[in-house]
Amino acid sequence: MESDKLFDLMTKIYAEMQEIKSEQSKTNEKLESLEAKLTKNTLLLEKVDSNVNLLAEGQEAFREQLGRTKEDDSKTITERLQIIELAITSNSKTISQLNDAVEVIKNTTANNDMDIKILKRHVY
Repeated sequence: MESDKLFDLMTKIYAEMQEIKSEQSKTNEKLESLEAKLTKNTLLLEKVDSNVNLLAEGQEAFREQLGRTKEDDSKTITERLQIIELAITSNSKTISQLNDAVEVIKNTTANNDMDIKILKRHVY
């Protein structure tokens, strides 16, 4: 009888050990699945980190290019304004010279007109 009790006890212990082993096996499978997912998430995070770095570099390059473009546009506008100012100054001088020439022509025409009137008086 004592041996039957001992056998029953050992059978229960063996059954519980098998149940523990089964649970441990399930736990190991879940851990392996979690490790695989963790590895996948790590790779995705590394890719996201790389993409964010590339995006930041691209944005910085774009910002630098935009800054250079603004400077170039500013220089171009300033240069154009200087050329326009020079053209206006040159045109103003030319117009002034033309006004002086017109005055000389008016005076010459007036003198010629006077000479013609005098000549007409002598002829007629």
